[in-house]
Amino acid sequence: KGNMEAAADKIRGGNERQYKKMRAVEASRNAEKADILAAGGNPYAVWRQQEQAKKADVAKREREEKMKDMENKLLHQLMEEEARRKDKEELEKEHKVLIKEFQAQMGGAAKQKATAQYMRERTVGGKEVLDPTGREARIYPSKATVLMDWKFGLGRKAYPEGAMPGQELPPGMPEGYDQNGDDGVEDEGWRATQKDRLITKMSRKFPHDSHNETLVGSKYLDDSMRRTAKNTKSQKQMEEEAAMVAMLDAHEATRHTASDDHDHEPANADNEGDEGQGLTERLPEATMARMNEVFAVPEFQGIWDGDAGADSRQASKYQGTLSALEQQYLKAAMDRKKAGYGWIEKQVVWGKEFKGTAFVASEKGKDIAAIEFKDFVPGHVYKRKITLTNASYSFNTFKVLELPDTVKDFFSISYSHPGALSPGMTCDMHIKFEPKLNQDILEQLPLLCQTGAQHIPLRCLTKKVTVSTTTPEVELSVIMGESITRHIVLVNKGCLDSTFRVFQLHAPPRQDHIEHDLAAAEFSGGHVPEDAREPTLVFDVEGVAVGYSTTRIAVTFTPTAPLAMEIPVHIVFEKGLSEPQSPDLFVMLRARAYEVPIYLEDSLMDLRCCCYGMAYTQTLVVRNRGKVALKALPL
Repeated sequence: KGNMEAAADKIRGGNERQYKKMRAVEASRNAEKADILAAGGNPYAVWRQQEQAKKADVAKREREEKMKDMENKLLHQLMEEEARRKDKEELEKEHKVLIKEFQAQMGGAAKQKATAQYMRERTVGGKEVLDPTGREARIYPSKATVLMDWKFGLGRKAYPEGAMPGQELPPGMPEGYDQNGDDGVEDEGWRATQKDRLITKMSRKFPHDSHNETLVGSKYLDDSMRRTAKNTKSQKQMEEEAAMVAMLDAHEATRHTASDDHDHEPANADNEGDEGQGLTERLPEATMARMNEVFAVPEFQGIWDGDAGADSRQASKYQGTLSALEQQYLKAAMDRKKAGYGWIEKQVVWGKEFKGTAFVASEKGKDIAAIEFKDFVPGHVYKRKITLTNASYSFNTFKVLELPDTVKDFFSISYSHPGALSPGMTCDMHIKFEPKLNQDILEQLPLLCQTGAQHIPLRCLTKKVTVSTTTPEVELSVIMGESITRHIVLVNKGCLDSTFRVFQLHAPPRQDHIEHDLAAAEFSGGHVPEDAREPTLVFDVEGVAVGYSTTRIAVTFTPTAPLAMEIPVHIVFEKGLSEPQSPDLFVMLRARAYEVPIYLEDSLMDLRCCCYGMAYTQTLVVRNRGKVALKALPL
């Protein structure tokens, strides 16, 4: 209730202020009214102008404020766009810097620098390159790279002196263990090998003997055995190493002696046995046992092996002979291979067996039914590129078999063996044809596919004259006194041009003996003489049928009296142009002349069954085939 009273008071206060303002305006206008009337003006017009001026001022202020707001909004928008542009430029700049760094890192110099840094951090002494041609027979990663040794985890220094990552060796310090430490060996450093120590010790023990540097490389002199402590080798090991070095030196000396005496005196088997026995007696039993070990075993035995006979070739991969069932399966598989040239097999995909043309031939993107060499000339060379597409269900392949002996010397076929082609894949085949005789060749190109044999027709055709007509009958219907022209159309599907002559026959040939009767008419006077021809028919008596084109012979009929006739025409072509050659043609001209151009569409009006007392109607259609309007009246 209080809110309602407050709202009512507010409305009454507003109305009161409005009324007070209106009364003040009315009082002001009443005071001005007398002055305006005294001046000769219209007070209401003046007041209306004042109100319009106030409204115009208010509208103007509103427009100015609105324009300012729009300017401020546009300014903020421009500032935001400028900020976004700067951010985008910064991002593009960072991106360019990253791309430049990436390209620099991918270059050869950057890769080489990174590789050198990697080698310095991970090799002993910070070396960039490890020399494999040095004194050592091999380079072992455990000795060349920075790795923790056995002291790792025992509370001792895990890296040897001079082997910390990236640590440079102090001047005069050997590359390896501290020589004064428990793990050091006198006069050797980190890069010294077990082989070097063995050679040094053996040289001190046998100062008058020398070692062979070429043969010192067996597993007993290998440096892969890590040293444990100083002077920890057993007496047995030292004796074994000494015996091995002595054996190698003796063997090398024997080999040099034998090579020097080979040209002067043949070797004696007994002496060789004695030398070997003497060498064997000087070696310990453990060393002899290792010498008899076989370290190189062939993966399989060949037929050159004395112990491998004919039966070993039929052995299975498990070194066992084939069972009776395995031999039976093997024989059946070989028979199937022989029956199918070694590779023909059924192609079954998703339970459906493929039957049809495995490879579709195409030329220049269009499928072809046959490979054709048309209009060839003997002595010239013709080439075709044929594409074979695998149209079977699965992988397939092919090979081209030989053509018949009568034509194979004229063709040269080349292609890259495609191997297994998946469905839809293609293989190009280049065929070179060099004819020697002017004769047609109708053969087939044999292909042996994985799904069976396939033959592609191969047709080589000489230049020919092949003329036919599309108008064996020509209708000439005209009104007496008028003229009409029709054409006999000759189509030459061959390459050679042929001249022809047109004759009128006395009688048409028999339907089943057209060629025979036309030939007889040509040589036995069956043609109508030129002066005795039908005068109302005019046509060209000579012409040329151009190769691969259409020739038209115009026939004009101008009757002078009503008539209906049939004129047989014989078209004779030049003989001996090609073999084979199209025969002569026969055309029937049917001419009909009407007395008047008026005729009935239906000459018979049949009302059929009619009932008495009923009316029936039928239309009689009268036509005019002439060019002038005529009046027709029923008689």
